[in-house]
Parts: sequence; C-alpha cells; structure tokens
Amino acid sequence: MKLFVITSRFPYPLEKGDKLRMYYQLKELSKSFDIYLAALSHDKVEEEHFKHISSLVKEVKVFRIYKPWALLGLTISYSRLDIPAQSAYFYAPGIKRKIHSWMDEVNPDRVYYQLIRTLPYHNNKYNNSVLDLMDAFSTGAKVRAENTSVFKKLFWKREAKLVKSYEQWALKVFNKLTIISDLDKTRVGDSQKITVINNGIDARFYEHEVKPKTEFDAVFVGNLGYYPNVKAVEYISRKIVPELKDRLPDIKINIVGPNKHKVSDYASNNVTISGWYDNVIDGYYSGKIFLAPLFEGIGQQNKILEAMALGIPCITTPDVANALRLEVDTHVLVAENAQAFVDAIEKLLNDSNTYDSLKNNAKSFVAQHYKWESVTAPLIDLLKLEN
Repeated sequence: MKLFVITSRFPYPLEKGDKLRMYYQLKELSKSFDIYLAALSHDKVEEEHFKHISSLVKEVKVFRIYKPWALLGLTISYSRLDIPAQSAYFYAPGIKRKIHSWMDEVNPDRVYYQLIRTLPYHNNKYNNSVLDLMDAFSTGAKVRAENTSVFKKLFWKREAKLVKSYEQWALKVFNKLTIISDLDKTRVGDSQKITVINNGIDARFYEHEVKPKTEFDAVFVGNLGYYPNVKAVEYISRKIVPELKDRLPDIKINIVGPNKHKVSDYASNNVTISGWYDNVIDGYYSGKIFLAPLFEGIGQQNKILEAMALGIPCITTPDVANALRLEVDTHVLVAENAQAFVDAIEKLLNDSNTYDSLKNNAKSFVAQHYKWESVTAPLIDLLKLEN
C-alpha cells in the first residue's frame, strides 16, 4: 500500500519530540507501506540528513517555507479568526498546491498528517487519512497564558482558544486521529475517533550496558529551548536547590540538551549547564538521579522513559507519571512541590535499596511496554483500515 505522509518539520536529526516520533514511526511504517514523505522545513536540510531519511522511504520531497512566508502566515493568523499561529506559521498556499499535485501523482491508498500544523494542507479528495494530534496543544497554550507576562498572555489566551477550535475541527474532518497519551486524549475531548499511540524508546537505551562514572548527583535532559523544559530548569535552580542546600550543601545537578544559552542564567555553584552531548546517553549517565519537575508539559515525556531504560531512577510530577502509566514508588517517585522533590532526592541518594529497586523495576517496565515495534503496531493497523 502507498502511504503519503505530511510533516511540519524534516524528521531528522532528532532534537525535537515531533521529529523523534515521526522518525521512528517511519522506520516501522516502512515495513508495511511504500512511503512518500512531504516534509515542510524552514531550514535547509543537510544532504546527509536527507540521505538518511531517503533510506527509510520510497520518496521524499522537502518543501521550504522561507521566513518571509512564515511571518506572513503569522500576520494572516491575526487577520483571521479561524487559524492558530502555530498552523499559520507552517502554511504557504503555493506549497499546498505543490503537495496536492504530488499527492495526485502518487494516488496514495492512505494519507498520514502529523500535527494540526499540517491541517491547512488537508486534501479532502483522499478520505482514508489519519491525523496525529500528538499532544493536547490547546492545553499547552492555556498553561502558557496562565504563566507568562501580560503582553504574552494576550497572545497565548488567543492561541489557546484558536488551537482548541482547530482540534475540534480536526475531529470533524477526520474519522481517525491519534494522540500520544490517555491524558492528552481526555484533554482534547476523549473522542471515540482518537486512538492512543505512545512513543517508544530506541533499543540502544534499554540494551545499553556500560555505565561510566557519574559526575553529578542529579541530571535533567531536554531541549533547553522548549518552554516546559526552560521552566523545569528554572524550578530546579530557583525552587529545589535553595531547599536542598540546607541538607546537601554540595549537591551537584547537571542540565543537558541543545540551546543551553536559553537557560544559562540558571547556572550556579550547584547547577551546571553542560548543554549538548554528542552522545545523549553520556548526558543521562552524568547523574545518579533523573530529576524532572515538569508541571507545564503536555504529551509523553520521552526523557523519563529514556532515563528509566538506562537504569537511572526518576523523580517527576504526578501528571507525567500518569501519562506514562507508571506506578508510583515502583517505577518512579513523584513530587508536587519543592519540599517533596528534596525529600525524594535525599531518599534516593541515601537509600540504596530504594534506589536499586526503582532502577530495576523501571528498566524492566520500559523494555516490556515501550519498544517502537510494539507501540507502532496499532498505528499500522489503523492505517490499514478502510474509513
């Protein structure tokens, strides 16, 4: 069967969550479909990255959206009342015509759209299609509106309303949609049309055996240009560390990920902003504990699963644990405030039995439930079904 896929970003390299999800889905989908990939991109795609993705699909075309078009899209979003900024930013009428023309040439059996960013490119000639909402982005925009400056609040309140409207429109346009977790499905509307398709974990994480000597007591890993991750680093530096220093004055926490300049102000004697590691596994292994105070994120937090797969005990928030279907005190420790995070950190650093139990249980859980082959199987079945 021929599968036509439209993405809002070129799905490689894997520095963003939507790219990671699409990349591994393509690897699994290619076992069952001939894939024709239409990838939007604001940046020039490097030849080696293009070749890498080309090896996974039947054919790939990159459609560049230059900055002037993106800015025009944002302007359009403010002159209309029906399109959110994040969708307008990825839309160009000329590119839509080109994609639809290529789609007609391919005449695919199925079409797979990633994110509401690609909703303006919907082709109603092809009814056997699936939209991956991925996350409840309306919830994310609402949280941003509640936790930002007055000027930005006006933008995010408007964006939250428009994204929510767009999500509801998607439920009318598509008979089949996917999303990353039960929690996000509930936030969007818990429609019968929506199937939960989790992310998986690359085998290199749960098959990795060599652990180098840790340099830090705790570590956080993530794209440091992503708002919820920035807020997590802020929380570690401004909330957790001041409470923790009274008990463990020499505590050392490492912050790992691209865009380190976005969080450089949070560095201190106790918090090191290391930034990018050539091998992210080395970044994870730099800390004895994985610390993730994620109060404002949506979707599935792969960083937690990756740390668990590597045998690093995790402390996070209840919503994150629930979204990943983790059992508290068996697979993960949870905390809802700075004091609770401090208690959990101290417990793991001082109680080797709890540390080892959490490590072993978590590693086993991820290996059993979060392999890409198994989590993508329901998506393959969904795409094969006739509308």
